[in-house]
Amino acid sequence: MAITHTQFIRAGVEELWALTLDVEALPRITPTTMTRVQRLGDEPLAPGSRVKIKQPGQPERVWIVDTIQPPQQGVGQFRWHARTFGLTLTATHDVSEADGGSRNLLTVEFSGFGSGLAERLMRGRIGHILATENAGMRRVLEAQSPQG
Repeated sequence: MAITHTQFIRAGVEELWALTLDVEALPRITPTTMTRVQRLGDEPLAPGSRVKIKQPGQPERVWIVDTIQPPQQGVGQFRWHARTFGLTLTATHDVSEADGGSRNLLTVEFSGFGSGLAERLMRGRIGHILATENAGMRRVLEAQSPQG
């Protein structure tokens, strides 16, 4: 099962995609959900890239990029995962064109031993984090977009 949040944003899908890949901007966009983001390497983000993330109330985790599919025909996907306490967390950012703007679908999935329990316990908190991150993306993009 997955925890999701979808947000319509009055900005183009290319602008949304660029902000999605600017992972180091996350603490500026949503300081209540991300306090520090550090890319581990100088290469452009690609499958296998590693990013160290500190979130409030949680230990620092290394996220590994799995998928980067730039928007083609108005749809793109960025997916990465982290391991913690025997679980794997997979976060997916699906961006797509929408009438007059774009749609950002954020998803977090748990896998591994105890994933069902962990998901049930964390559903509310993660749902709030996803909504906060989407609201931050919307705020930033609509402030700079001619469509906003």
